[in-house]
Amino acid sequence: MKNLLKSIFTLLMIMVSYQTNASSQYSSRITSLHTVQNSDGSSLTYFALDTSNPRSTLPACTSNPIWVINTSSAMSDIAKSQVSLLLMAFSMGRPINVIGMGVCNFYPGIETASDIWVTN
Repeated sequence: MKNLLKSIFTLLMIMVSYQTNASSQYSSRITSLHTVQNSDGSSLTYFALDTSNPRSTLPACTSNPIWVINTSSAMSDIAKSQVSLLLMAFSMGRPINVIGMGVCNFYPGIETASDIWVTN
């Protein structure tokens, strides 16, 4: 029984050590907004924010301060809403808040955005 508990504890510790940490950035204005279509037909929207309010600690996969959203032709309603918010905030010069997913699953080195909202 002790060996089983030790094994379970060890497995849990290994799983916890591999968790990713999502970053966040608050009350920052968009400095660039770019959509690109890849050769496979998918498309991604990249955006960068000013550094007046620095981004929190980046996840291990991230080497770039840019954010990305999957905007392929089969994109979800959430992605459409996110892009609409970005366009509105960019055109009006409004600050936004972003929380990442903690993963770089669409482009190596760039964290995927999860939550985006506009602030005053």
